[in-house]
Amino acid sequence: MVDPAPFINEWPALTLKLMLLHAAARGVDAMAWTRGAHQVSRYRGLGKGGGQELYDRTLPREAKRLLKPYGVISEALEVTCLIIQ
Repeated sequence: MVDPAPFINEWPALTLKLMLLHAAARGVDAMAWTRGAHQVSRYRGLGKGGGQELYDRTLPREAKRLLKPYGVISEALEVTCLIIQ
């Protein structure tokens, strides 16, 4: 029997904390990530349901939870991008 991976349920929050540390060290004003549908189309091995759950619900929820004590707002923005292949 294989033991479950450590921090299996906490890794989205740990990842966001690392992203925030890097952003603070570089003095950036904002962070962003693409929506789940874009990630699923980019990385074919990422399951549609899991990818959309992670990028559209889990990461925004964790960001709001982590930033709320600091009075920082996390919100979804609509952005249009032109991708040339």
